[in-house]
Amino acid sequence: MSILIRIPLILFCFLIFSHCFGGVDNRGSVLKYNQGFVYTEGGKFRIGVPSGEWEKKSLRFRAIVFAHQARSATLSVDSFCKGSFDDAPLTSLADQLFYGMAKTQTIKHQDLKLEGRAAVKAQATGTVDGAPIRMEVVVLKMNACVFDFVYMATPEDFERDLDDFKRMYEGFHYLAGPPID
Repeated sequence: MSILIRIPLILFCFLIFSHCFGGVDNRGSVLKYNQGFVYTEGGKFRIGVPSGEWEKKSLRFRAIVFAHQARSATLSVDSFCKGSFDDAPLTSLADQLFYGMAKTQTIKHQDLKLEGRAAVKAQATGTVDGAPIRMEVVVLKMNACVFDFVYMATPEDFERDLDDFKRMYEGFHYLAGPPID
């Protein structure tokens, strides 16, 4: 897969976050990642570890991002806590993650449970700079935080890595968080 396709996918991930939430690097709570544990300001949570085909990217944004080593695909997770997110319904929060795409077509929304809490999974297709892309997102609210899981890939590669994405969000376990006021 061409590096020219992989770079826009990774950058697109951050464009979505920064446009929807006013800057992940300014408002997100994620600080670091270590072998399935995500550390935030005031807490931590666990996620399912992606297979060895994924490489963690070290960038300045407050999100954990993995890029597939052979395909045009990224996995990411972020957390926004204590008023740094819009307290909208889960479906609206999921749809906000698609705002950076042009010609967006939502394929489906599905309710699910993570950690015993309501969550929503949504899938959409669209374009970024004219290139086709397909995304699946999972959004969960818990203890004054919103957790976003995002998988994006080219339409050709999308189905190949859905299991890794599912392993990531189904492995979510809330361990500690900021005090609830």
